[in-house]
Amino acid sequence: SKAGLIRNCRCNGASKFTAGANLEIVGIPSGTTITLADKALFEVRAITTTLFRMTYSVSGTFTLATAHIDGAPSTTASYTVSNGQVSVSWGSNSTFSGTSNSTSFTFTGMPEEIMPITPGKITGYYHARDNGVAGSAYIQIGVSTFNQWLVSFTNGAGWTASGQKWLNTTEVNYRIA
Repeated sequence: SKAGLIRNCRCNGASKFTAGANLEIVGIPSGTTITLADKALFEVRAITTTLFRMTYSVSGTFTLATAHIDGAPSTTASYTVSNGQVSVSWGSNSTFSGTSNSTSFTFTGMPEEIMPITPGKITGYYHARDNGVAGSAYIQIGVSTFNQWLVSFTNGAGWTASGQKWLNTTEVNYRIA
């Protein structure tokens, strides 16, 4: 390869790439493997004859769901990943509001390509309500199950299994690595 050469590529099937001495993946630490879905686009630039820099972006949709509110609400969520930065969004704050049926609150359905390299990443704090008590909650990604988000209520006692359970956000952002 020649320094400065650029190739735009598309994955043929789910593809794994590992950042290392000869391949820099923007936003991803060396030694870390990422998975890009079928048809994901990426660009590879030759920095030298032996060093290449990869940039990428992927997007898609998935069904975001919880079983910890009566009726097991779900919605279609959209995601984008650009050089390790993930943004997930869905339609309405009221989607995940209803009568609690568990002391847990998790979301499921996330595809592998948006899961962080290190489990337990906290995405931020959001307004929440549990059984009439207003407070805040944070989301940890991939704590006990790989493709699961754990929502923790920060009132000290955690979620109750009755009354209203509500999370006030329609977007979650975090870095893969």
